[in-house]
Amino acid sequence: MKPNQTKRGGGRLWRVVLFVGSWAALCGGLIGGVYAIWASQFDMADVEQIRERSTVFDRDGKPYGRLAGENRLVVPLEKVSPFFVKSLLAREDSRFYDHLGVDPIGIVRAVLRNVTSNSAAQGASTLTQQLARNSFPLGGKNLHRKILEAFVAFRIEKHYSKNEILEHYMNRIYFGAGVYGIETASQAYFNKRASELTLGEAAMMAGIIRGPSRFSPLSNFKGAIRER
Repeated sequence: MKPNQTKRGGGRLWRVVLFVGSWAALCGGLIGGVYAIWASQFDMADVEQIRERSTVFDRDGKPYGRLAGENRLVVPLEKVSPFFVKSLLAREDSRFYDHLGVDPIGIVRAVLRNVTSNSAAQGASTLTQQLARNSFPLGGKNLHRKILEAFVAFRIEKHYSKNEILEHYMNRIYFGAGVYGIETASQAYFNKRASELTLGEAAMMAGIIRGPSRFSPLSNFKGAIRER
């Protein structure tokens, strides 16, 4: 083949690559735009609208009972043991303070672990993504839901500080046995406030989150110990 023919062939190949790349970028941008618009429809104020049971007080101002509703007591972040905060981040999102709602490094790490273990057990959702799907009706477990979840997570990160996201997450999450939020779960499992959790207790609470029914110490103590 003559040198000129080689150059012309290489030039055509690069034009094809650039053409395909341009169309892929355009399609990706259009899809991203659609999901960004969709995500913008959710009211961020709903993230902090966390339902809890109404408490009934007697005439002396003492708690008398609680009405129907989600079994949850909402508490501020400073009323939660630092041991639980550290255990939660170690278990669910070790790069929480470094990402913007979605963790690309965590996604790659999860994919590699799933490939090497020949399973899909390793997830890649950040705390912010988990908060997004616990706060809004985003749909079932599919690719569409994951993309929408990511865009909603970006919005949550822009609207709330990291500590506010942590606080809303810990008050929303389900811990099994019909209890929601770290304060109610702490009282249910250890008969103490969330601020009083020891390192071992906090680690066990963090271990429950991925499988509230499977890892509850009330029904699977060995499993709960293993997750701790």
